[in-house]
Amino acid sequence: MIVLFSAGAAAALGPVLLRRSPAAFVLALFFALSPLAFGRSIGRYGLVARVFREPPLADSNLDWGQDLPRLATLASERDIPSASLGVAYFGGDLPSFRIPGCVDLLATDAPLPRYVAVSRQFLLVGPGTALFADGRPRAAHVLAQLKSRDATFVARAGDSIDLFEIPAPR
Repeated sequence: MIVLFSAGAAAALGPVLLRRSPAAFVLALFFALSPLAFGRSIGRYGLVARVFREPPLADSNLDWGQDLPRLATLASERDIPSASLGVAYFGGDLPSFRIPGCVDLLATDAPLPRYVAVSRQFLLVGPGTALFADGRPRAAHVLAQLKSRDATFVARAGDSIDLFEIPAPR
């Protein structure tokens, strides 16, 4: 998938960028080939990350849904029913399509279920990065609720989604 994404981006942008700025073309090529050289992550293992003390991109900056099936598998392995899973997801896929029955926390004002999966993009960069305006305050609400309700980290699905458990009210 990453090969197709990189090849498609290069085919669409390459000739125009090369004409306008050869230096920018080389830099763009460097970014595009980084995940091909170092696995599926652009943020943590890419060539660019080695230049910085802290990677400049969260692992889900260019997320297209690769970790939603991993989240579904993780939930299944831990016997977490879809109805007990809320997802605050940054990226180009639909959580409800990949995990039927889960609660898309950016599409609704539903209360948080027992388990909440959050894209690391929101955790590392902030809720303001939600792709649509209605999602920004909802992402902020999810993060605030996780903190105020002392949610505990359960596991990471792939590179870009963290799963938390909210303790039962006392």
